[in-house]
Amino acid sequence: MRKRLFVSLLWALFPFLVMAPSYGHPRGLFAQQPMTSPILSRPVLPGFTVQVALSDKARQKLIDNRETISATSYFTASPKKGVPLSRYRRFLSRPGPLGLGYIDVEAKPGESLRFSKIKLNQSALPLIDEQGPQLLVNVASGRRAYKDNILACDIYEGPLLPVQGKTIPITCKLIEEEEKMKVIP
Repeated sequence: MRKRLFVSLLWALFPFLVMAPSYGHPRGLFAQQPMTSPILSRPVLPGFTVQVALSDKARQKLIDNRETISATSYFTASPKKGVPLSRYRRFLSRPGPLGLGYIDVEAKPGESLRFSKIKLNQSALPLIDEQGPQLLVNVASGRRAYKDNILACDIYEGPLLPVQGKTIPITCKLIEEEEKMKVIP
């Protein structure tokens, strides 16, 4: 009898417990805290494409020597303010931003470099600040025909979320043609 009364009372009060403001949260005691962006709660994020524009000399040299183009995307983020270093130290490879992962992609000259499925380190995401994941795209020659990189390419560095589903243009030329490398904001 008491158990039934308790269960009835609990069910009667349940909506009030859930909806009651608690600890300053307007949705109540059992409400889940929102993430920085709803898209970050997905285990696999939408990708992006890198379109490499080669100089005529670079295109000809890559094709003649059957060399490829390689792109690496590094995903990083800054930690939230107030989070102790001991909580995020394991995500640091060196002093600087948190490492969320990286992806290598290779293609023939003239082909797009597609980063189709992005998997960020899910255990690091609750520790990142409101700026969200950052992206650094570095393009080089594939080093199949040459021991060293032969391309001087622009670099993309900026937030990840705005470029998802889009194409990032990167211009490359031979290192011997290079005047000054450009960083694309």
